[in-house]
Amino acid sequence: MHCFGPALAEWQIARARLLRTRLGLWLLLIGAGLVALAASPAGPTTRVVATHAAMLGAVLAVAFTLGSDLDRAALELTLAHPTSPAAVVWGRWLAATALAGTLAAVVACGAAWVGPQPERPAALALAALVAAGAAAGCATAAAVLGGNVLTAALFLYIGVAGAVPPSSWESLAPAGVVRRAVAALATVLPSTWCYERLETGDTGAWRHALVWIVGGVSLAVFGLQARRWASRR
Repeated sequence: MHCFGPALAEWQIARARLLRTRLGLWLLLIGAGLVALAASPAGPTTRVVATHAAMLGAVLAVAFTLGSDLDRAALELTLAHPTSPAAVVWGRWLAATALAGTLAAVVACGAAWVGPQPERPAALALAALVAAGAAAGCATAAAVLGGNVLTAALFLYIGVAGAVPPSSWESLAPAGVVRRAVAALATVLPSTWCYERLETGDTGAWRHALVWIVGGVSLAVFGLQARRWASRR
């Protein structure tokens, strides 16, 4: 309970960035673009656009609330208050997941309105929320360790290459070390090709997402705690 209150207080930062920065506009553009894709004759399914919206929205929300140089510099001041690295990280993760989950729900409703209705809307909503949490976990660790350089790279990966499974890189990537490295990244990083299977109850996809939720946030907490110790020396 001592950590719960400070974690929820971090939501105020996300709300301020949503209303006072370009975060809201970018989320709106992502949502509108995905709904437009779903409305095209050969467009993706509702499950695909909801997964993309969840993951891209989560990374973008983390970038606007934790990844900038000013946000990272302000963390030392934040930790001077009665809070902890765990509360800060979990709070920012929760805010990003909530924003991305809301975006995914809106996109799914828009895609269902212009196209076929999803067979299991409740399962789709839960899958999108879990995908958002996994992407937010990875983005939170990236933001703490490397700032928006790493979060931007993650955003581009999810948006451009995240839909390509590792098996497809056998023909797309050059042979040798490059191919193995790309295939390894496609296997390890949060990817839409993997999390699109969350709705169907795929155990591998669920395990992958939960590992990134817990592991990504834990890595961010460790990195923030290390910075706190270093600043006290």
